[in-house]
Order: sequence, then C-alpha cells, then structure tokens
Amino acid sequence: EGFGGRNQGLAAVPYYQVMKRSEDDDEANVLFLECSYMKMSKHAEEVDKDRQVVAAKNKEMIPQMGAAIKSRILSDGVASVFGVGPDRLNRSIKAMLVAGRYLREDQGITDRSTDGSDRNIALFPSFYEFSADVDKVMRSRIGLRMDVVQLKR
Repeated sequence: EGFGGRNQGLAAVPYYQVMKRSEDDDEANVLFLECSYMKMSKHAEEVDKDRQVVAAKNKEMIPQMGAAIKSRILSDGVASVFGVGPDRLNRSIKAMLVAGRYLREDQGITDRSTDGSDRNIALFPSFYEFSADVDKVMRSRIGLRMDVVQLKR
C-alpha cells in the first residue's frame, strides 16, 4: 500500500552518540531518534489485546517491562506498547530502550557503537482515542501505541 497504508509508517530508530557541549564538559550519552518511513511488520495489525504491553506504573518496573517487550518481539515479531499520560509514556520509551539493550546483549553487542550496530529496534507510533471515567464523568482521552520491531541486520 502507499502512503497512509498500515504496512508502512513513520518509524523512529533510537541510537546513542557520545557528545560534549564544550571541552570543559564531561562526555554524555545522548539519545537520538532517527525518523524515516519504513515498512511495518506484517504482525503489527494482528496483535491480540491480551498480548499487549501496558506502561508500568512506577520506574522500578521498567526492567521487567523491557523484558516483556523483548519477549513479545521474539515470540510475536512485534510488541505493542500502550501508555497514557506523560509519566507512563516516558516509562514506556525507557522500557523500549531497555528491550533494545537486552536484544543487543543476546547478539553479543555489549556497548554502544559508532557503526550503527546499536540501532536494533524501530518504534512505530500511533495515537488512539478512548473514553475514560474521570470523576464519574466520561471523558475522551488520548493514548499512544508504539509497535516495536527488531531490525534485521
């Protein structure tokens, strides 16, 4: 399908780069998201509701959420991660990066590289609207779904 078809979409590929703001600063790992139009996993539309990963309630759960995302990617070809609100979206993105690190470690890649080998996952974002009971009043809410796939090398 062409533009707007579900088998293609805007994807963000996370990677890190060591940078310094000035000679006096310490080096820091800076996260970048390389965005491009990519073919989506054929499994992305087939994700069953009971196979979805929902954002963690607290930051201590990020490693477990990362492990769940990695497990879904390996078993289903895609992990669909849902989150609502800035805190849960932040934890979701951190967990997806942890899942990418776990996948790299499985491949024997233990450090961040400059050759692109650390670019091993792609995130396909999409928004969804739903109704939620807030103080006994049904209100429209917007959430974010990220389909996470492993890039093949």
